[in-house]
Amino acid sequence: MRAGKLKGLDIFIIILFLSGALISLDMFRRDLLHTFNLQNVEPVGTVIVKRNTVQRRLSDRVVWDRLARESPVYVGDLIRVADVSAATLNIRNNSINLEENTLVRITLSADGESFQIQLSQGSIAVFSEEGAGKITLDIGGRQVNVEPGTVTSAAVSENSQPVIRVAESIEQYKRENAGIARDAPAPRLVSPAANSLIRYQEKIPAMNYQWTAIEEAVSYVLEVSGTPDFLNTRVRRNITAASLTDSSLDEGVWFWRVTPVFSSAYIGNVNRSTTGFFSIEKTAENIDTSKSLSEWLAEEAPSTELPPQIPADIIPAYLALPEPEPEPEPEPEPEPIPPPPPVIPVQPPAPPPRLASPQNMRPARNAAVTHSQLLSQRNVSFTWSPVQGANSYVFVLYQLTPSGRRQVVRTTTASTNYTITDLRLLDRGTFIWQVEPVNIQRGVTERRGTVTENLFTIDFQIPTPVIIEDTGILYGN
Repeated sequence: MRAGKLKGLDIFIIILFLSGALISLDMFRRDLLHTFNLQNVEPVGTVIVKRNTVQRRLSDRVVWDRLARESPVYVGDLIRVADVSAATLNIRNNSINLEENTLVRITLSADGESFQIQLSQGSIAVFSEEGAGKITLDIGGRQVNVEPGTVTSAAVSENSQPVIRVAESIEQYKRENAGIARDAPAPRLVSPAANSLIRYQEKIPAMNYQWTAIEEAVSYVLEVSGTPDFLNTRVRRNITAASLTDSSLDEGVWFWRVTPVFSSAYIGNVNRSTTGFFSIEKTAENIDTSKSLSEWLAEEAPSTELPPQIPADIIPAYLALPEPEPEPEPEPEPEPIPPPPPVIPVQPPAPPPRLASPQNMRPARNAAVTHSQLLSQRNVSFTWSPVQGANSYVFVLYQLTPSGRRQVVRTTTASTNYTITDLRLLDRGTFIWQVEPVNIQRGVTERRGTVTENLFTIDFQIPTPVIIEDTGILYGN
């Protein structure tokens, strides 16, 4: 009997695991079929990840995808923005800002032509350009039509009624929210390097333009001109990537710059990059200097009887024999000149000794800043011990990327601490922060110190799995 019970339990476990495997295969099949079907469906817009974690779930899927920086969206999609994250949804010239902990769904309106945004939680702001396509907000069952040229903001929390505000113009909204404006940094030109010289022999080289990416920019305008005033540009391209390859230039000196482009929802000034310049030059053709004069004449005039005296103007310079120089007449020996007195070199003053390196740097090396710390503190604080002789400190924060270090913050402070309160500057990954003690007098750095750097990581939590709240509607926990 006992053996029979064990056998029946084994069969039950096998059936249970086979059922789970069949369900997983069916979910994978449905997900794959939906992916193939999307190849024949036009997207209704794009979602641009501004920082950290943003997920999208297609209409009949059960799996959430983590989005890349720019991804298409379709009717029925759910867009979920995680903690300390943000995104911009672009639909028919409507820019929709999605703040952290926001969940929206894209559906068709009752007319079957315009689109509707269902806000389940979080806060959004819809910037509608003049002539933009019609769009409707569904906020807790309340329908709000967004008029072109206006800004409609809405927020939904768990225990309160939805809050809806409408600004008559985008300029009015920006004036009302000027206190939260943040100027994005200017792009830094990377390649080609300033004052570089590019040589070629036959084929004009393809120029690879590269610059640093700006977090909230949706695209960039690259301009290349033969004059520094950019009145007549040779190249003007609007691209979404932070690089471009172009081979339309010829010889000469060229100037280039990059201007970031932001959505209408951006509040702040647009900072253009500095102007870089480079030169393109065609080199002389390669000359085979191993040939003798007779070989050269045989190739140039194989059937021509050459005169005994070949004119010098038809011979290449590298083959012409130089005329013998007359022997110089012997010069009288000069009278001996007494040696000059020995010169005692003047030693330059020794540079001042370098300042010591900062100690007790916190966060300590290889420290980890967790998701819960960011949510509770809403900042990252850096501290170090004072250095004798220093009255200021240069603080620099880098993020490690596949292409190297990307500078996030660089500032000079008189205190022994620095706090980052704008979490939009941070992302998941590894960071390096440096502190250099300096002594500044009347705006001039008179003494420098030893740079000390520490490494720490930031890990944003992936949103938890979805739970079923109602039939056909899935929300994040």
